[in-house]
Amino acid sequence: MSTTSTSQDYWLELISQCRPSGLTDRQWCIQNGIPVSTFYYHVKALRKKSL
Repeated sequence: MSTTSTSQDYWLELISQCRPSGLTDRQWCIQNGIPVSTFYYHVKALRKKSL
């Protein structure tokens, strides 16, 4: 498995944990020590790849 695929799987898992958490994306990122800009970068990249 390539590093890119592994990274995509990792971020997909994090996004999947965030969205149903009941927190805003920003609150969830703060609680999990993830920069909000990094989170949204990966959301956008995964959306773009799925199209």
